[in-house]
Amino acid sequence: MFPSERVRRVRLTNVPGAIAILVLLLVLPVVVCMSFAAIAAVLGHLLYKDGEVRNADSELLDLNV
Repeated sequence: MFPSERVRRVRLTNVPGAIAILVLLLVLPVVVCMSFAAIAAVLGHLLYKDGEVRNADSELLDLNV
């Protein structure tokens, strides 16, 4: 009733590749999201500074509290 010795042995030759794929699947989405967040922060800062420079003489800046 017991499986033969050959069937019970587990081949561990493909395990490093499987671990690498799991790490990539877990880490890659986080890295992509964080890089897009950094790009958004830099872009927002640059656009804010550009708006300040373009509207430096506007009387509407006094209303911006």
